[in-house]
Amino acid sequence: MPEMKEYSGKDVNGAIESACADFGVLQMQLKVEVLDTGSAGIFGIGRKDARIRVGMKAALGEIADDPFGMADIFDEGLLKPEKSGAEKSTTAVPAFSSPSPAAPVSQGTEAQASEEIVESICSELVKIVQLMGFPSTTEVQVEGLTVNVELHGDFEEELIGEEGRVVDSLQYLIRKIASRKSRERLRINLDVGNYRCRRIKELCVKAVTLAAAVKDGGSSRIMPGLSPTERREVHLALRHDSGVRSRSVGEGMFKKVLIYKPGSSNGGRKSRRSSRRREE
Repeated sequence: MPEMKEYSGKDVNGAIESACADFGVLQMQLKVEVLDTGSAGIFGIGRKDARIRVGMKAALGEIADDPFGMADIFDEGLLKPEKSGAEKSTTAVPAFSSPSPAAPVSQGTEAQASEEIVESICSELVKIVQLMGFPSTTEVQVEGLTVNVELHGDFEEELIGEEGRVVDSLQYLIRKIASRKSRERLRINLDVGNYRCRRIKELCVKAVTLAAAVKDGGSSRIMPGLSPTERREVHLALRHDSGVRSRSVGEGMFKKVLIYKPGSSNGGRKSRRSSRRREE
């Protein structure tokens, strides 16, 4: 029978977050039993912490294909090495018009996104940003079943949004559209004015800086509110540093990345409070 541990917090979610950090796994990998939902009391008087009992659903250990705890990242296919000989095609699409078909690719055994589907998806995207009041042109690059689309124009800042929230939302929307239009499992990546490349470089520099601070001071540090793709890049940026570890914590799409020393009590409340004080 797997070992069960008890955790407490201001609410059930807080207690679950403590358990995930302690076990170093995602919530989906834990068996959670709520012992007490807690109480806020009256004007803070008589407040009770929530209590849970937690155990692993399976034996604890690293997953062979997911050694950095990134199973929650939806474009996990990017972790696989690129195949050689991938055909690329690029086409510029004028605003307010349907995109030109992707350039034909050589015949082979590797699956390829169809020209009609790519054209249809890009046409939908052009219409969406036009309706938003931000007419743009698109640049398309096709590699097998991966379709990279980049928006260009006078409204790039608006289409990026604060910390990339707008472009992330547009990418989610266009992926949903693609899933309905194509029987094949396409991987749609959307960017605006090369924003993602700049953002990833900034995050990786910040992650390395925080890792140095962790090794120097010993206290865990945390990077808040990162998208799945951004978390993946941060994990990869730190994977060769034997002096620190990193893992995703929290709920929802925009999770935090905890950076800590191996063997430290990083799952405890004290460690997380210290991390929050240093959150940047």
